Amino acid sequence: CDEEVGDENGPPVIDSVEVVRKLVFKSNRDGNYNIYSINLDGSDWQRLTDNNGDDLYPEVSPDGKKIVYTADISGIWQIMIMDWNGQNKKQITNNNYRCAYPTLSHDIQYIYFEAYLEGDWELFRINSDGSDQIRLTYNSSGHDWHPNAHPFDSKVIFESGMPGHDDIYIMNSDGSAVSRMFSRHERRRTPDLSSDSTKLVYTRYFGD
Repeated sequence: CDEEVGDENGPPVIDSVEVVRKLVFKSNRDGNYNIYSINLDGSDWQRLTDNNGDDLYPEVSPDGKKIVYTADISGIWQIMIMDWNGQNKKQITNNNYRCAYPTLSHDIQYIYFEAYLEGDWELFRINSDGSDQIRLTYNSSGHDWHPNAHPFDSKVIFESGMPGHDDIYIMNSDGSAVSRMFSRHERRRTPDLSSDSTKLVYTRYFGD
């Protein structure tokens, strides 16, 4: 078991008696894409979803108790949430456009996600119970997508720009105060913050 303690000014501290570290991922080993978990030593392989359509882009909540992911529901991607062991699945969005790449806020209050409408990807926020969906970005000149919630602050990082001109940005949870994270522009994509927020991992292009 493990117990998290901390405050709003810093990352949670885990006081652990025993912690089992798992990797959550998608795989099409059984035909279509589903969500799986596995221990880091390769043991305890578990299939967590059994949707007839594809299940994609899983992300574990900061407290380790929930997994948000994208599911193909009747031909349209929607946002789902379930317990860490695959139980109690719930559909969060019911839109007539594709919704994908969910990430939970540090306090589990919000789910940020990307949605494809009006010809490009934009970022949205919805309460984790499926209520009060709001649009955060209005960027007709490029895609705003691949969000990742800050681990202990009310902010979200994301990728923005047309292909070939992508870079990483940060904004408040209500969509305000958008700023680029790097002073020098280079093509950067798919950002993710470490649990203590001191490291940022991303894809960067070199040449082609």
